[in-house]
Amino acid sequence: QSDSTREYLPGEVRDTAQFNKTSTERRNYESVIHLLARTYGDSIVLRWAPDDYVSWQYLNAVGVNIYRMPILNAKNTDTKFRIDTLAYQLKPASLEQWKAQYPESDSVAMIAMGSLYSACGFTQDQSRHRTGEIGALLDVYDDQQLRFGMAVLASEWRRDVAENLAMRFVDKKVKKGEKYRYIVRPAEFDSTNNLQFRVGFIEEIENKNYVPEPYEAVMGDSVVGINQLRIWWEQT
Repeated sequence: QSDSTREYLPGEVRDTAQFNKTSTERRNYESVIHLLARTYGDSIVLRWAPDDYVSWQYLNAVGVNIYRMPILNAKNTDTKFRIDTLAYQLKPASLEQWKAQYPESDSVAMIAMGSLYSACGFTQDQSRHRTGEIGALLDVYDDQQLRFGMAVLASEWRRDVAENLAMRFVDKKVKKGEKYRYIVRPAEFDSTNNLQFRVGFIEEIENKNYVPEPYEAVMGDSVVGINQLRIWWEQT
């Protein structure tokens, strides 16, 4: 199933740069920067995340650039070729900045900070498999993916945490009723070409007031085996 057919949340415009390609159709491995946007009339909020831990760490190291392109219309004929740089080398807050901004009692901020800067990651010698075996490597991979997943989860819980993780940006220099394109890309691409990125791209979004819509889901469950319960849901 194509990534582009995932369900939208109300009021969101999803990254269209994936061109309906599944991962099996990609000739080489590409990490997609998944980009979402929502308009509020006086601002447009961008949220993004890459595919995995390695891609995330790369973006944290080099930063991301954010570009905006106003779409030509009858009222703004001077914007045809203009590209506005909204952020250059946007990176997560430093460890010192996290500690200065948040107390240790702030569990959500500590989860995000630990995902970024904790030096206590799982190592091969802690695995039940021998060092160098595929099982040990997979154990390390699972731990890294968990850390990345917890950072993304924390960014969903809190807007300030998302901004400190460099996973959220608010564009306040927009006009109501105007249409824009957005690009989020690495500030530098990997010179070895071992890690390839497909940039996040919003093809067109009109800046209008956000009207909340109910997100209604139908849920169901079934017993699939001993001590195994399957739970499923879909949008109505």
